Amino acid sequence: MSLPSTVVLKFGGTSVATPERRELAAARVLERVHEGKNVVVVISAMGRRGDPYATDTLLDLVKSCPACPPRERDALASVGEEIAAPVFAALLCERGVKAVSLRGFQAGFVTDARHGDATVQEVRPARILSHLRRGEVVVVTGFQGITERGDVTTIGRGGSDTSAVVLGVALQAEHVEIFTDVDGVLTADPRVVPGARALPAVTFEESAELAYKGSKVLHPAAAEYAREAGTHVVVRNTSNDTEGTWIVPEAERHRFVDEAQEFASSITSKPGIAQFTVTGVDFRADLGLLERVFGVIAEAGVSLDMMSILCDRALFTTDRSCVGVVSAALAGLGVTFQVNNSCAKVTLVGGGIHGVPGIMHRMVLALTGAGIAVFQSVDSNMIVGVLVDAGRADDAVRAIHAEFFGPRS
Repeated sequence: MSLPSTVVLKFGGTSVATPERRELAAARVLERVHEGKNVVVVISAMGRRGDPYATDTLLDLVKSCPACPPRERDALASVGEEIAAPVFAALLCERGVKAVSLRGFQAGFVTDARHGDATVQEVRPARILSHLRRGEVVVVTGFQGITERGDVTTIGRGGSDTSAVVLGVALQAEHVEIFTDVDGVLTADPRVVPGARALPAVTFEESAELAYKGSKVLHPAAAEYAREAGTHVVVRNTSNDTEGTWIVPEAERHRFVDEAQEFASSITSKPGIAQFTVTGVDFRADLGLLERVFGVIAEAGVSLDMMSILCDRALFTTDRSCVGVVSAALAGLGVTFQVNNSCAKVTLVGGGIHGVPGIMHRMVLALTGAGIAVFQSVDSNMIVGVLVDAGRADDAVRAIHAEFFGPRS
């Protein structure tokens, strides 16, 4: 049974990395308490690699132990959040708020046994609800759960986002607030485009696309969970009072955004991509060759992204880490191929793109104006993506951003 006026607040590692940042995060919690909300906090490990309690710092302790079992890696990886939660609960108590910390298993997160990338199968929130009824703020460790056998698991990088959304669904929360170090979902990475602006709202589908295409604002699994349950999510800056970006169903987007003005939402880039070009073939003469090419790659367990199939060649992209496996598979077929290891995919995302003429023309115009070659392109009802040289990816983002989001004459 849920409680009315419940909100879930998630704070990432940068939001709790220092005493000063934890004070800002605590102030956000106090705001919700003073509004009369029942508050559940999901917290990440403090800081990033190099900080003493960050997840990567902890995992570096077993870097010299490649035979470390996945179960033990999870047991170690979960420690960062288990330190952060009581530290933050203690800070809230110091500020006059009754608070209690719970580890993932205490909060009722039950997962499968796939260590390092577990899936949440169920949340049993009875203990959280009992603390909320006593007027306590509950601080829950993100990123982790427990199997039915009692083994600690972690739910993949970005898993604290997923923990927060899944918990929001289980508690039937009013909404989930994801606090970060930017003002919401932006039209581009502000480190690349200093003038990038926060969007008032994006749809669940747009959020998922942005996540899969390289945006780090909301984890892809969290976006999918939110979409399936219809749970509203808002991404806000821990450090200021900006409104943030609401992630909502398509039917509600009009409440926040003038559809006539905003058919495109954001531009993102994803580095570390390799492009394969299979040449010297005639797919018309050998109808089974194309099946064999993609069959050996599938058997190798490699996922492909951008694919272009012509009569005399096939082009496709994959993660750079898969180059060796794919190259060996193609060599085994005896086909000729080339690899470009230095690519990045730049993607324009927007739920209003479908049916709008001239999108690709404007993108190509912007890129050629900046002297950037396009190696390959792809589009769907929500994205238009181009493959460019990795060294020009930031330039490509800036050029496309200026075309679609810059001041218009």
